[in-house]
Amino acid sequence: MIAKNSSVFFALITFIGVVSLSCNQNKIFDHYCEMPSGVWNQDSLVVFNFNVLEDSIDYSLNYNIRYSISYPYYNLYISYYLEDSNGNNISNELQEIILFNKKTGEPIGDGLGDLYDLKVESFKRMSFPYSGKYNFKVKQFMRTNDLSGIMSFGLVVDKRKD
Repeated sequence: MIAKNSSVFFALITFIGVVSLSCNQNKIFDHYCEMPSGVWNQDSLVVFNFNVLEDSIDYSLNYNIRYSISYPYYNLYISYYLEDSNGNNISNELQEIILFNKKTGEPIGDGLGDLYDLKVESFKRMSFPYSGKYNFKVKQFMRTNDLSGIMSFGLVVDKRKD
């Protein structure tokens, strides 16, 4: 009886492992950078380094932002810089991310207590010119030296599924 239960248990664990690995096969990068004391200094760059193995497919890039309801603005302006492994600038842009509903003041995203997590699709379809290492740098662009209320900023890079 114990041997039969052991083999059923082993089969269940193996199945769960295979399912969990297959769910993440499209994700090539997922990383957060914590902001010390929930303050993002204007001079601080958040840097993400990842490898692109296939340049013939499209990728989606998403931001994951954890913020406090004490964040003083309804939006967050960021500037991003995408560089290849040689430091060549491939793309850069100023982007606006809405954290609070403009009319109601309610935080956007999933929250518990005074912290909220927001996933923002920043690039639905992005292609890279060649395989290799890339650097994705982000800085806050809110015209204040010490921006309080941003707890962490993350980047997720996925292979497009379609």
